Amino acid sequence: MAIASYDELKTQVLKYMLREGDPVLTAVIETVVAMAEGRIDDALLGEVAFDPLSDAAPTNDILAKAPSVYLHACVLEACIYVENHEKGTTHLSLMDTAVKSYNRKRRLTTIAAQKFKLPGAVV
Repeated sequence: MAIASYDELKTQVLKYMLREGDPVLTAVIETVVAMAEGRIDDALLGEVAFDPLSDAAPTNDILAKAPSVYLHACVLEACIYVENHEKGTTHLSLMDTAVKSYNRKRRLTTIAAQKFKLPGAVV
């Protein structure tokens, strides 16, 4: 999935919601992203610090490594806003799967880095 920036994320959320150009959802899309970031932080249990997205900071580590986490969290928040609970339930499940995958990859990377650390090596 190619979502590399804050603007691309906002565009994809509107597309997933089938509401591209909708002035109501477009007006709150930045709030939707901010609410999703709170949900992402909760899902990651605060173990991963990340900077919130904005026009001044259009990307961060999570968006770069796991854009599906952001996408599904944002679509979920948009569904809550427009009261589409059925679609929201689907994206909650997809977000949970994406978070688990991100956490698994992060743990494997950490384990691999520790495994190959040479005693006495200067880093």
